[in-house]
Amino acid sequence: MKLVLDTNIIISALIKDSLTRKIILEINADLVYPDLGMAEIVKHKDLILNKSGLSEERFNSILDILFSYIELIPQDVIRGKLEEANEIMQKIDETDIVFIATALMFDGSSVWTGPMTRVSNYKTESLLKQPRKY
Repeated sequence: MKLVLDTNIIISALIKDSLTRKIILEINADLVYPDLGMAEIVKHKDLILNKSGLSEERFNSILDILFSYIELIPQDVIRGKLEEANEIMQKIDETDIVFIATALMFDGSSVWTGPMTRVSNYKTESLLKQPRKY
């Protein structure tokens, strides 16, 4: 199973050693994230550092650890699905278009975020029922 993470999931895992971080490190799924989303993480870096109390060095270390479990998907790979994703999300949340386009690239993939249409999605609590890597 490919599971597309949205930026809120990544930020949550950065801010706190939480259930979200634990799931990323332990779930038996292929986690993917569009590289276009990295700009949003960088944009919110100061907020993440403030909320988490992390040093910049520790922030970078945790980010590196998380992305050792998450495959970055280049924008040229999802480019062909952006128009379809825009049609799906334009009346819901245009900021999620890249995540939906990423999910559409992989048959049977889901998005770990809030409610969606035409693309299956998971909430954090439902991922607890998924098999672990170990």
